[in-house]
Amino acid sequence: MARRNVDDELASDVLVDIPRIDKQIAICDQYAQTIFISQDIHHHNFWAGLQKNQLKQYPGIIDVPFDELADRLGPLLFGDTPAIEDIKA
Repeated sequence: MARRNVDDELASDVLVDIPRIDKQIAICDQYAQTIFISQDIHHHNFWAGLQKNQLKQYPGIIDVPFDELADRLGPLLFGDTPAIEDIKA
């Protein structure tokens, strides 16, 4: 897993690459902001070129409002919620 900081002017502040499952998470650093999950790993310039409203409409990117994060993150990343043994593997 790789973590990359992104400029403050971009749509997200931190990108987390998860190559093992070919996903990327864009995290905004402000409390209660939307988190974006990409079904592919993109170069940081991709994120720099899009605003949040554009990311919400982009194919292969799912926006997760902060208040839904706990319930939706596992299934969005892994399909069905995985067993803890699968996550540790």
